[in-house]
Amino acid sequence: MTGRILMAVVLFGAPLALGLLLARLRPADGGIALSRLDLLVPAGFAVQLLPMLPRSVALAAGYAILLVWGVVRLTTARGLGKMAFGTLVAGGALNALPILLNGAMPYSASAAELGDGLKGTPIHDGTMLPMLGDVIELPSGKLVSLGDLVLAVGATLTIYLVMRVSQRPASVQIAR
Repeated sequence: MTGRILMAVVLFGAPLALGLLLARLRPADGGIALSRLDLLVPAGFAVQLLPMLPRSVALAAGYAILLVWGVVRLTTARGLGKMAFGTLVAGGALNALPILLNGAMPYSASAAELGDGLKGTPIHDGTMLPMLGDVIELPSGKLVSLGDLVLAVGATLTIYLVMRVSQRPASVQIAR
């Protein structure tokens, strides 16, 4: 399994699987219902992949859409939903801050040895908030940031809460 695939599985697949497993083990009421506002999530990810925009513009637009979604959901949520969305917003902010301050995600010098299509900027003496860059090494040898890990926790909580609601009749699942 290549490093990129393993990284995608760890950061995206593991929270999904864990959230689904937790929902199966603790089925109960009290989850969060999906709404039309949640369509901003795939839109935010899709904008980041638009080839006709410069990479920095596409990433900034995608982050902005996702951050707006997270803040709106955070302000309207209650209970565990507030914690889940708060964790997502915190993770997004922890990733956005070093990118905004440095022009790209800083990564540790050891990452240069890994190669694999790095898209950030190496950490140097002038790097602002280097500790928020890609400096945490996974067992696979790939690097992630603190923001990535916080986002993974938030994604797990969100999926868990959405799946708790999905066990109700279909007419109750989607909030209008």
